[in-house]
Amino acid sequence: MKNFLKFQNIDEEDKRRRVLISIFLLFGIPTLLIFALFHFLKSNYSTSFVDILGCFAFSICLVRLQNIPDSRSIFRFVSTIFAALLLYLLMSESKDGSTILWMYTFPIVIFLLFGKKEGLFWTTSMFLLAMLVMFFPPFPHTFHYDVGTKIRFPISYILVSLFSYYIEAIRLRMHIALMKEEKKSQKYLDVAGVMLTVLDSNGEITLINQKGCDILEMNDGEAIGKNWFGHFISQDIVDEIKGVFDQLMAGEIEPVEYYENPINTKNGNERNLAFHNTVLTDEEGIVNGIIFSGDDITDRKLLEVEREKLIVKLTKAVNEIQTLRGILPICSSCKKYVTIMAIGTRSRVIFKNTPKHNLATVYVQIVLKNYIQNWI
Repeated sequence: MKNFLKFQNIDEEDKRRRVLISIFLLFGIPTLLIFALFHFLKSNYSTSFVDILGCFAFSICLVRLQNIPDSRSIFRFVSTIFAALLLYLLMSESKDGSTILWMYTFPIVIFLLFGKKEGLFWTTSMFLLAMLVMFFPPFPHTFHYDVGTKIRFPISYILVSLFSYYIEAIRLRMHIALMKEEKKSQKYLDVAGVMLTVLDSNGEITLINQKGCDILEMNDGEAIGKNWFGHFISQDIVDEIKGVFDQLMAGEIEPVEYYENPINTKNGNERNLAFHNTVLTDEEGIVNGIIFSGDDITDRKLLEVEREKLIVKLTKAVNEIQTLRGILPICSSCKKYVTIMAIGTRSRVIFKNTPKHNLATVYVQIVLKNYIQNWI
């Protein structure tokens, strides 16, 4: 079923229609094959041939549905073939009159596929064509219905159509209300200053806020459906992290409340994130996903590394200053450090005796300043 939903930037309604038409085709193709074989064994070769043609047309639609992003044309083509098959059955009704019952499936399927407006057009058109076939048979061998059927069928077809329209109207209202709540929830998520992401049991992203999209360097909605481990975790650590995730989904271990690891963005940049996560469960308490927050700590990590380097350099500088102070010559008369008259490079220091001894501290300050300027 994923092959029918692989296209990006398709809305929820289109996804729903794709699922419905896929189920309809997967059910209709073998059904038509069975009817074709049945009619062939009954020596009804013309009906068997029509069933095979319908099966062939449905198979083409099923393949095309996996390869085109715009599914409306496929829906309309399938609906046309479906209507043609039903009209053919209506004209070649069996003796017991049971074939006409297939006509009632048309408004149900059409309203689910096209909604209220276009569904009403298709249903009305089918009704008019069915009345034309029943009251004005187009061919000599067209089945002739009795008066009772001509009265009962229009009434029952209209009732089924009205019921299907009502169900679709209720579904549409619920869908609109649900979309409003989802948009409101998404706004709450987007104001958060950290990445908020939901993964299903397969590790695919089902929800992500705007901050998460920014960190991953992706457009809004582009990350939905992508596998977190296959797209955003480095190859050198993906096996370890995926293994922990699989254990979480199996309920073998408890979730780690806090951890850090790098991720790869869409453009190949590496970012360090601090994660907080918790598992999601269904009504029966079975783990079916996780939700986590990710705080981008890349800049903080860089500052920490620079700080550690600075501390090491300063510690080394102070130790070398103390060593230099330890080797300064002491005056034999006053027992004080001899004044420094000239200072060379870091690797060479020149000393000269002088009667003034109050510049030793200045020497230490100058050397310390030189070390800091050279290493920072």
